[in-house]
Amino acid sequence: MVDITRDKPIKVAVRVVVPVRDHPKFNFVGKLLGPKGNSLKRLQEDTMCKMAVLGRGSMKDRHKEEELRASGDPKFQHLSEELHVEISAFATPAEAHARIAYALAEVRRFLVPDYNDDIRQEQMWEMQVLSSQRNNGKTEDIPGVNSTAECPNEDSLGGESMEGVPDTVGDDHPALRGVPAGK
Repeated sequence: MVDITRDKPIKVAVRVVVPVRDHPKFNFVGKLLGPKGNSLKRLQEDTMCKMAVLGRGSMKDRHKEEELRASGDPKFQHLSEELHVEISAFATPAEAHARIAYALAEVRRFLVPDYNDDIRQEQMWEMQVLSSQRNNGKTEDIPGVNSTAECPNEDSLGGESMEGVPDTVGDDHPALRGVPAGK
């Protein structure tokens, strides 16, 4: 029961099942986490909710996961459950439920098993940026990032459309939020 007259903050938590039974070959954990966990961090930041990928298959090391499951430690009890995302919000009742509703809509996009969707394309681009920063210490070698070259127009592409490709890609790209600038 919730008292909405006092606006006392409450914690609302929801567990979302990851459809691994329907799509056993798809890497949902990788899609949810993204490069260096940045996708999940960004999702938490945008929705103002805490999120955790829990359950069987949530750990990278399967052997370690089996050991922890067998340990009986209550902290690792979630490893005996099916793979899920736990979403929680701490706010006034109306705000907490609104945040959870928004988070559910956003997480749902990550649970569609598509190998070539916008989320995956953004993650691949982000991995390219991160590997370039690691290898070169800068982002100058990636076309469109900190570049002064103009994007070719439609006529120079033989009529091909550049649909889905931003005119300028720079530090404001969503995949770069939270990624330190290379020097």
